[in-house]
This record gives sequence, structure tokens and C-alpha cells, in this order.
Amino acid sequence: MSLLQAYPLQPFASVACGTPKRKWMDQTFENFAYACLPLLMANQLGWDLYCETAFKARWDGSDNSNAIELVFEDENDPFNKQVMSHFGYGIITFNPGILFTTQEGTNLIVKGVANHFKDGIQPLEAMVETDWLPFTFTMNWKFTRANHWISFAKGEPMGRILPYQRSYIETFEPVYKSIKTNPDLENAMQEWGTSRKNHNKKLEEGSAEKATEKNYLQGKLKDGKRVNFHQTKISLKPFRKDL
Repeated sequence: MSLLQAYPLQPFASVACGTPKRKWMDQTFENFAYACLPLLMANQLGWDLYCETAFKARWDGSDNSNAIELVFEDENDPFNKQVMSHFGYGIITFNPGILFTTQEGTNLIVKGVANHFKDGIQPLEAMVETDWLPFTFTMNWKFTRANHWISFAKGEPMGRILPYQRSYIETFEPVYKSIKTNPDLENAMQEWGTSRKNHNKKLEEGSAEKATEKNYLQGKLKDGKRVNFHQTKISLKPFRKDL
């Protein structure tokens, strides 16, 4: 079992397992978006860091660190120090308040929360070698539009950590191949495509079952055969206290 350790350094330190729910998905017709298993899996992949103070911010478009106006809902909230304009260039910086450590050879990807959006600002992504670095990292968001107010609510996720085995992606050998070299795959692809096209046509006509086909959700091929290893849920362990 791999070990991921968190050392809280600030009272606003907060991290929890990623969840499948998203507000915009709740607002789709009859929760249609939740029929998409790939979305649900991505939503759960990682542990989320939280903003522990409510605020709004606006960037004037210049490069200085004082170019961002921060307005906190409660100016006396001691957790306000979690948020700052530090780097300039329209970047808001969050201090997670936690020192994370991983086992040798394991990095942490620090990123935005999957399928969680904000108009006018974008989360920056980074990868940190937390197996040897005895210091904290920050979570940063960059404005994509000047003179536009954005806001964060207290308790809203503002970042995500995701363990990554160092150099893992470098073990892959990417290859272009003609689909004609794999006739079984080509036939299966065409069969799947025909089934999806027919299903979508029935949806347009109002004569098909609601939501979507269940084959991918069930890990089942068109011939009815189920794949050997199929995952429909990510069961992360929450951080336990060992203080």
C-alpha cells in the first residue's frame, strides 16, 4: 500500500476525497450528465483542497502583484490569509496550509478539480516531487479576462492532488497504426458505432429509453460479453488522523 501523508500547518487546512457530484450536472435534464461514467470517474479521481474563506476578486489586466482586488465577505475572518496575490500576472494564490509527503518515486499532480468551472479564471496545474521536498506548494488560478469579478464560496473546492508514479508516462511507446491491421477491432468499432447511431436516432424520435445505452456503464461489449476488469466507482480512503 502506498502512503500519502498530510501535515496540517494552518487552521484552514482542509482536504477530502473527490466526489462525483457537480452543480452543473445536477441542472441537466433529469440528471442526464450522471449517465456519463467517464465524467463520474474523473470527478472522483483525487483528493480535493478547499477554500476556507468567501471572497470575490477582480484583475485590472496589468502584471503587478497589486493588480488584483480581493474583497472578502468577512474582513475579520482569520482564514483570509489563505488567499493572496503573490506572483502578479493575474494569478491568485491559495495556500492549502498542508505539507504533503509521498513515498520515494511518487509525485503529486496539483490541479483544478475535474469538471468544476469558473468563468474568467482558470486553475494552473503543476507536478511536485513530494517524496523529498520538505516544503509546501501553492494552488494557483490565473485570470483569463481583465475587469471581471470572480468569486469563491467558503467550503468550495479550489484544487486537487493526484499521486503520480514518477516517469510512468515515459514508459509508453506511442504508435500510429492503420485500423486495417486489426480487423477484429475495426469490426467491433463499427458495430459499436452503428448501435450508438441507432440509439441516438431513437432518442430523437422519442422512442428509446431515457438517458443512455448501458453497455459502457456495465462494461459490456455488443456481443453481450463483459470485460474482465471494469470500474464504475473510485473508492478513495479519507485522510485518517494520526496526530
